[in-house]
Amino acid sequence: MLKFTHSVVMLAALFQLSFARGQELVLTPADEYAAIETRDGASPQADPVKPDPDKPNTFPIPNGGSILTPIQTPDAPPIVRSPGTSPPVVGSPPITRPPLVGSAPRQTPISLPPKVDLRKYLPTPGNQKDKNDCVAWALGYASYSCQICQSRDKSPTELCDTFSPAFIYNKLQKNGKGLCPKDAIDLLKDEGCASLATMPQSQSQPTKAAMVEAETFCAIDHQRARNLTDIKTFLSEGYPVVLIVFPDTQFNSPARATTPYKWSATGRKGLHAVCAVGYDDEQRALLIMNSAGPSWKDGGFCWASYDNFRANIDNKTDSNWCAEAHVVKVKRSRPITVWTTKTNGGHAFQLKDDLKVYDDEKKAVTPDGWKVHDVAYAEDGLFVLRDNRTVAMMEGNGNTVLPSWQHLNYGDLSTEVVAMLAADPSTELHVLTGSGKIFEYVKTGLSDGRWRAIQLPTPDPSNAKVVDLRMIDEELRATLYNGQVYTLGESGWSLKTDDK
Repeated sequence: MLKFTHSVVMLAALFQLSFARGQELVLTPADEYAAIETRDGASPQADPVKPDPDKPNTFPIPNGGSILTPIQTPDAPPIVRSPGTSPPVVGSPPITRPPLVGSAPRQTPISLPPKVDLRKYLPTPGNQKDKNDCVAWALGYASYSCQICQSRDKSPTELCDTFSPAFIYNKLQKNGKGLCPKDAIDLLKDEGCASLATMPQSQSQPTKAAMVEAETFCAIDHQRARNLTDIKTFLSEGYPVVLIVFPDTQFNSPARATTPYKWSATGRKGLHAVCAVGYDDEQRALLIMNSAGPSWKDGGFCWASYDNFRANIDNKTDSNWCAEAHVVKVKRSRPITVWTTKTNGGHAFQLKDDLKVYDDEKKAVTPDGWKVHDVAYAEDGLFVLRDNRTVAMMEGNGNTVLPSWQHLNYGDLSTEVVAMLAADPSTELHVLTGSGKIFEYVKTGLSDGRWRAIQLPTPDPSNAKVVDLRMIDEELRATLYNGQVYTLGESGWSLKTDDK
């Protein structure tokens, strides 16, 4: 596992000086920030933060409108999910199809879990030192790495699992100043981000190999969180939230805190980007990942009190701890839609929040009791990846009148754990296993088929571990542990050498 360790323990004063020097960035212009999509497209509203139990009634609880209290009590109404959002999907390649035309906005009531912790999918906190690249650390190293590892159903154990702050910062900034968050996010949407396997922190500019890897992982959506409720809902869906904050002396101190951090405008030092990666209603706090190394606070993390989020996050004032809150999505969210043909004239299937698959008549086609983590429609029919990491195929080539399912974990796949699957109607189904192998499902009869192991044409076949498999613009791509990307074309698999 990639670890940023430090053998020399610095004096607290020196640490704070160097950390403060790295706290420089440019806020997104107010009009551009306001134009960023929110969870439901509505204008910002006050967030109903629960008062401190030790100081009841110290501030009013404003009306939260359609988004209700972030702490679900037995008598509290359920939260209504906004259209276009969903819980996390493990092992999902980015979507390449348009959403289901005419589908109604979801109004399924949900309750947020009392606790979310995404540290399983995060690398050891790194140290930006005195560089003004905190935005790149929060977006690339924290948010991107967390989402990609969720898609791969693994913890970050390789350089290819951890995404490079240098790729973002060095492409945008040449004079050592801080970045504007929206500029960095626009880069992620246009060019993606490379991992440390192809873009180490010591490298000044990306190579062609880094650009190819980055283009495979372009951001697919950007939204802003308006308040604490939004932040917690995004986190419950597996999306880290990048926060632009005004750190103070207490925050900059490396000393481990015994209670959740509460902001004070006194001693405030510049602007800084951090990443919210969890929350705990019992502590009434968000879990924050910093870029000050593992010697800061609690292993590079700290808990920040809900009381820091009493006001809306609108970047119009410096009287709040948090000025901006960004969610950059590189893993797709439910509902996941797959089509039986390459045009919208075909039938559609959707994997929804209840972990069931529905046809375009909104009828569930997966058996009761199944929990589905991913779905794909390949040349031979509809396939699902279940939560037990096994693959099943719906028989009848899309006929959902009397759907029946066949389990496919047999033959060469019988001893494997499937991490990802990918396909579209013009290709055979391909799966990636936890051991880094690719298998293709080849149909041999009406309801029979076999798995065929795929050997990529690498110079050293014995050293060709695959870590990622996904469809990008109707192109099947496999990424190796060294960041190399292979694509499937008419003549078979080949190394991708351009970033287009």
